[in-house]
Amino acid sequence: MPLTVRDIFQQKLSEIQNRVPIKMNGLPEETVPFQQYLDEAINMNETDEEVLGPAIDKEGNDRTSDVERAKQSRSVSKAVFPADKLKLMEAINANILTASKKYGVDPNLIRAVIKQESGFNPRALSHAGAQGLMQLMPGTADALGVSDPWNISQNIDGGTQYLKDQLNAFNGDIKLALAAYNAGPGSVKKYNGVPPYAETKNYVVRVMDYYRQYSQSR
Repeated sequence: MPLTVRDIFQQKLSEIQNRVPIKMNGLPEETVPFQQYLDEAINMNETDEEVLGPAIDKEGNDRTSDVERAKQSRSVSKAVFPADKLKLMEAINANILTASKKYGVDPNLIRAVIKQESGFNPRALSHAGAQGLMQLMPGTADALGVSDPWNISQNIDGGTQYLKDQLNAFNGDIKLALAAYNAGPGSVKKYNGVPPYAETKNYVVRVMDYYRQYSQSR
């Protein structure tokens, strides 16, 4: 009997699941199939349009210049992305594992940050100028030596390095490291904890929730 498109798709999902150990629980009493996780993970925009809104960050600073830099960077980027979403996720996960080993950061934490930052969309551009999968600001990308923040490998490597820097700066406290990733280490030090920004508080809660889900076994 010839294979249907659905049969081929299911076989491809099984192959990826065997190679990529991403397991996720939903509600406590039931598990979430890998296909559903995959569908949610790659539920990304099909265009390169940036998130609409004023170029103002959470502290009220004007980020117009960062947005313009990010747009220019994206216009000259040589980055290419697999058209097939399954292959795109394979590429993203391969780079997550490479960065995890390089910097000693839990791959599930990296996945959780990417999920919250960009929804696994390598073309994501925020209203404040944050770029790509791990939403690197232009200045942060420069400091990390990331020459093309739209390149999947460079973006994940740079974002993971920055996340590791925050974990080191805050003695391994994941919540404080996430707050610093979102609002900057200066803000965390200023408030001696998670800054009182609604966005940052929500960010920490959401990433920690994704982290717990990704870390659970089926």
